[in-house]
Amino acid sequence: MPRSRIVAAGVGVAALGIATVLVPTVSSADQSTTAAPAGTVEWVDSQSDVALLPAAPDSSLGDRWYGATFGAGSGDGSLATKPLTAGSAFGPNGLTLTGSEPVVLARGFAQPMPAADLPAAFEGASVTAQGSTNFSILVHFPDGTTQAEFPSSNTTSNVDGAQTTWGPDGAQVGTQEFADELAAEGATVVGYAEYLGLAIEGSQAPNDAATDAPVAPMIADTAPEATASGPATPAAAPAATPDTTTPDTTTQAATPQADVAPAAPTVLRSITFDDVTTDFTPQPVAQASVPDTTLTRADATTTGTPVAGTGFVPGETVRVGVVQGGRAEGIDGTTFTADAGGAVIGRVVLPADFVTGAGSYDLVLVGDSSSQRAAVTLTITDPGAAAGGTTPTAVPATPVRAKATFTG
Repeated sequence: MPRSRIVAAGVGVAALGIATVLVPTVSSADQSTTAAPAGTVEWVDSQSDVALLPAAPDSSLGDRWYGATFGAGSGDGSLATKPLTAGSAFGPNGLTLTGSEPVVLARGFAQPMPAADLPAAFEGASVTAQGSTNFSILVHFPDGTTQAEFPSSNTTSNVDGAQTTWGPDGAQVGTQEFADELAAEGATVVGYAEYLGLAIEGSQAPNDAATDAPVAPMIADTAPEATASGPATPAAAPAATPDTTTPDTTTQAATPQADVAPAAPTVLRSITFDDVTTDFTPQPVAQASVPDTTLTRADATTTGTPVAGTGFVPGETVRVGVVQGGRAEGIDGTTFTADAGGAVIGRVVLPADFVTGAGSYDLVLVGDSSSQRAAVTLTITDPGAAAGGTTPTAVPATPVRAKATFTG
């Protein structure tokens, strides 16, 4: 399949380190999804979490996030770049576009992903966003170029592995065929990206079956015009009917009609790809509580104690452990599932072979996907020891056989 059937359109953004940025004809507005977390959950909630996109990346961007705000264009087809927060802001709802300049967020991989692994990486992939946003994967070719490839299908999330197609209308192929084409070219996937507030006018590439004309070179002076869509202007809004009178050249923008409500802000909340969910809202602070922090050893190791936790990821498994000094042990068979608000509640019985006497013990909750950690200190009393009894000798802790980490 010729490459021109895969790409949609392009605008050169050399300063972004992406030799050819391909932009689809239709913005993926109102991307949304709800699902239990799969794999790892992480937070990117400040400029310090995002590096400026490099000018000339090689085949490995490294395992981290990059971002930039698109500035004014120059005659050579490049666009100036500024820090991500020059055109957007992190807040409770996610990353929000704050001006008319579009922004891009890109996640690099520690090692390039073989094209054959792309279909599996798309399983469970999703984007939660609203407004003018577009998802892409970053593909590195043997000639040294790195370019963004956009899905052409307009599904709910636009990154659904079962429904996503690639290429302009009339030339869509499924993810498996697209991956096979990339593999045949020796290409690898080095990351993925999300664009906010960027639209392309008239950017559909010609269909090979309908015309022999070559696709326009992927540079700014021959590609369709790139336009930025600010938070109050929908990217896909139709152009107004031209006035027959001579326009006032001093007018910056047409006055909106009074009965037209402003568009909702462009906001990115989360992206899930290759079993990693990145949330762009502020990272929560997990907390744990119990009704009574003082228990006898007998009660703690038989009937146990109720415990409540908050600040976890909705749907994730929360494991339970107990820590004292340098000792730690996971409590086998005791796990909770966070509800829609990220809260858990249940009862925990402390292991008798770990709680061997009076003292302070930390009851710890750890999110299996998010690694969020909450702890509450319990004071364990031993009435038998206070009356002259003998406190059992401590035994070595049983190693934690779980992904969760209870120490620290």
